[in-house]
Amino acid sequence: MDEEVTLPAIVDISPSSLEKLTSAIGVPRDVLASDGEIERVWKQLPRLISQIPAEGRSALHARMCVAVYSGLLDAAINYAWNSAIVSLRDKVRSFGIHIVPQIIERDFNENILLDLKDAGLIQLCLSLNTSF
Repeated sequence: MDEEVTLPAIVDISPSSLEKLTSAIGVPRDVLASDGEIERVWKQLPRLISQIPAEGRSALHARMCVAVYSGLLDAAINYAWNSAIVSLRDKVRSFGIHIVPQIIERDFNENILLDLKDAGLIQLCLSLNTSF
């Protein structure tokens, strides 16, 4: 594990700023995660982020945290997924794009790597026996 991450506390505002925001645009507050859900996930984030080496953290992780903070837990999952996909592409590059065609027995280059759908990338990584 890398260094410990400490996130700022979520300030308890009553009524919450999210309630004010959703009310201002005329949608119910429950379109976002509840304050309790946000707080539970927020408390877990430092432990999870600490497991990512500092050099592996990116803007996607910052966006994930902001999404959690604002109750957009589905968006937070998307940012985490996108980060994992970027990491897998980097693993394929580290493995050696020039070696991949010998293993998969078909053409392969950077453009093909970038065009792969997520499922195809995961299958490729399994074929290369690279660790997740």
